[in-house]
Amino acid sequence: MWVLETDIKGFFDHMNHDWLLKNIPMDKHVLREWLKAGVLEAGNLTETTEGVPQGGPISRIIANMCLDGLEPHIKNIIKETHDPKWAPKMTIVRYADDVVVTGTTPRLLMFKIKPAIEQYLAERGLSLHPEKTQLTKVQDGFDFVGHNFRLYEYNKKSRGYTFLVKPSKKSIFNIKSKIKKLFEEGAAWDAFKLICKLNPVLRGWAYFQQPVVSKEVFGMIDMYLWKKSWKWVTKKHPKGSRKALKEKYFQTLGGRNWVFFGVEKPQIE
Repeated sequence: MWVLETDIKGFFDHMNHDWLLKNIPMDKHVLREWLKAGVLEAGNLTETTEGVPQGGPISRIIANMCLDGLEPHIKNIIKETHDPKWAPKMTIVRYADDVVVTGTTPRLLMFKIKPAIEQYLAERGLSLHPEKTQLTKVQDGFDFVGHNFRLYEYNKKSRGYTFLVKPSKKSIFNIKSKIKKLFEEGAAWDAFKLICKLNPVLRGWAYFQQPVVSKEVFGMIDMYLWKKSWKWVTKKHPKGSRKALKEKYFQTLGGRNWVFFGVEKPQIE
């Protein structure tokens, strides 16, 4: 099994306004005003002739509407090639602007599916990123929405193949970068404030990765957090003894040692 990993070049920046105004089912005047409003930054107004603001209130909705017809378009292209036997041998999975297509042969994906996607995108002012759009074997693994999907080789003991979904390397790198940034920004904070900033980030990432095979990665992130928290503590109190710092900033909870904690300071009115 093969996978076509696609990457749409500057997806939010290059959507064609004329196509959006013609095809998005909403009040055209309101949509035109929103698309042409421009971007105000540091007192400077920049006109918007294409694209939509990433992170805007309706950007994700418009993005989904822009790509909603992709799957039937590809299937119609395949039917027109007089090779209907190929259609059942592919699967299209899309989440917002992330698209992967599985197929039985690289020829199907590269010479049928990829050109069909490029044709569909071109009408909307979009294109595939040539360097980031690639063909991958399922046995080599591929990334999709923060997860890595991989079919492992035949196991003689279990007499079968193993398909595992794990946190992707990029997702692990991103969460470690966020953790590092918070510890750097919180050099002068107290432990309670730092933990309040860390918890939502960690909780959100953990909930997202919880359904997949993530035990090993969670252990690695747990160790990374401990190292960062201990480094933060020792920098804050360079002359403090190890024992005193442990008692002040770490405790045992539910059989877990060295749990980083802080106490909220009462506000002075």
